[in-house]
Amino acid sequence: MAKIGYGRTREELLDTVKRILDAEGRETSFTDNRPTHGWYYCFMERHPELSSKTPQPLSKQRAMITSEAIQKWMDGLRAYIVEEINDPSLLNDPSRWYNADETPFNMCPRTGKIISLKSWKNPYFFTGSDKKVTTLLACFSAVGHFVPPFIVFPGKYMPRKENPCDKFDEAVFCMAETGFMNQALFVEFLEFFDKEITTRGIKRPVLLLVDGSSTHISLEASEFCHNRGICLYCFLPNATHIQQPCDVALNSPLKTNYKSATKNHQIENPGELINKFNFPVILKEAWFKTTSVSLAAKGFQECGLYPLDINGINKEKFAPAALFEFSKENQPASEQSSSPDVTTNTPSESVSTSITESASTSIANNESSSQSEAEPSTTDKSPSPTDSSPAFRDEPLSCITNVAKTSLKEASHTVTSDSNNSALKAIEATLSPDTLQKYNRRYTEGYDLDIDPLYSAWKILKGSSDIPVQLEDESSVTTVDDAAECNTKPVETKSRNEVESSVNVEEKSTDGAGVKETDQANGKQSAIDKVLTLPKVNIAPKKRKRPVNSFAVSGAQYREFLKEKRAEEERKAQEKGDRKIAAAKKKQEKALELERKKEEREKLRLEREEKKKKLEAEKEARRTERERKKAEREAEKEAKKEAAEKRKLEQKERKSKQMKTK
Repeated sequence: MAKIGYGRTREELLDTVKRILDAEGRETSFTDNRPTHGWYYCFMERHPELSSKTPQPLSKQRAMITSEAIQKWMDGLRAYIVEEINDPSLLNDPSRWYNADETPFNMCPRTGKIISLKSWKNPYFFTGSDKKVTTLLACFSAVGHFVPPFIVFPGKYMPRKENPCDKFDEAVFCMAETGFMNQALFVEFLEFFDKEITTRGIKRPVLLLVDGSSTHISLEASEFCHNRGICLYCFLPNATHIQQPCDVALNSPLKTNYKSATKNHQIENPGELINKFNFPVILKEAWFKTTSVSLAAKGFQECGLYPLDINGINKEKFAPAALFEFSKENQPASEQSSSPDVTTNTPSESVSTSITESASTSIANNESSSQSEAEPSTTDKSPSPTDSSPAFRDEPLSCITNVAKTSLKEASHTVTSDSNNSALKAIEATLSPDTLQKYNRRYTEGYDLDIDPLYSAWKILKGSSDIPVQLEDESSVTTVDDAAECNTKPVETKSRNEVESSVNVEEKSTDGAGVKETDQANGKQSAIDKVLTLPKVNIAPKKRKRPVNSFAVSGAQYREFLKEKRAEEERKAQEKGDRKIAAAKKKQEKALELERKKEEREKLRLEREEKKKKLEAEKEARRTERERKKAEREAEKEAKKEAAEKRKLEQKERKSKQMKTK
């Protein structure tokens, strides 16, 4: 699982064992059937080939890289050098093979574990708060020539008070707003690289290998490299962890030394933060401590670049691709790609195959040694112990299995304890002390797997030494004479599958305890197959095929491609500009239309207000007229009232005068 990118931790291993035990329904002394950490340490001691390691993160695209893809890339590079460059001597001149790659450096690198008191719950480590990144572009050849580093600081302007370039004279410094490489800065690096190889008098053309980042691919870079005799060639996409010497050999030790130098600087200068002024001093120490001729040569060799041979690459790096090949095999026929078929086994079949092969080899060695010491020489010619043919490797396994079965035959179809003991002793005589001790530990603890044919036969005899075992058929049991013929008759050449099938047939011939053990083994195997399954992954759809010589950035075809791409970009930019102008014009027209509508609305508003004022004036005039008429009516009424009062007074006076007259 670790080879294909799905390695398990200690806790996950214990959980897996628990699931296997639960699937089998086996009761153990473990709490809730989960092994303890003590069992884990004993398990690691029993398997010294295993160890705990820190894995390297691997993306899905990188995991799908196969050796066939790398070989195809190498063939394309070789054809480009021989046919287009027309300089086959470049293949045999390591001084003209260069690799360049960027790697970021943090001004505040993280520290590892520190020593503190147990009572301190929150130990601290003094560091800065600058989260910006500084980029280093490293470049070296297959013979160990390291081009001075090209460093990109974050910012727009270089400080004037204190120039950091003075503290690392060999390096080249430049500025970028983000601190990362861009196309313009990469062209500057190419100019610096051209001056460097010219000073050293290196023969042209020179091969410069880079990754397929967009910062490395531009028309300016392609034309400059073509004019200056620099073959700019890209690696296979998502394969730099396999192909690029900077990633394989340089970056990891360089950053380790940088962290160490940073810690030493902070210890020697308490309270001083890492910034662009003291960064060159720290990087210079780490740079010269890391770079060496052997490191450069080893990097190109492990990447299979020089010499250009895929056998130089560690085959384990291609192991994760098997998972995707397995997923392709399990896809429906309509979804399978046109890739070649790859035969894959289930996890249990793979484990069974590997253990069977190792068991057959060890049995062959033990059998050959015991025969040479105990048996007299015969006239019949038998294979020598040094014979490595498949027939010799398969012979002891079948012979020992037959010997185990011969002791199980009796006329009453039962096996006595004496015959079982004799057969058990016959098998144990062929085993080494370490193997016998391991078998006894398996049998006593009852936790190991019954997938070893020899161990299965030994366990049957061990368990049935005191219990009668019924046999199915006499014809299925090999006699002692037949077993003895294994050492005298020439052995026919058989494949491993035929031997395993014959062993399975012989094991099926027993009944009683033998059948019980077989059922237990099948149950355990089914539980293992149920728990230990390969993870299923989704196969990414095939991408558009790359053009011919698409990796040769400075090649003629790729330059034409870049020119067409530049023309296409300019056309798109022109169309985008036209669309912007049209949009601006449309926006202006819309603004004018809005302004016109606004004026119309304002005019209507004024008209409504004028009309409203006129209506209010008319209303006020009517109200005034009503009040005037009302006042006139009241005045008239008041006048009439006064006139009536006056008449009444006059009448009273007349009456009073008449009374006086009388």
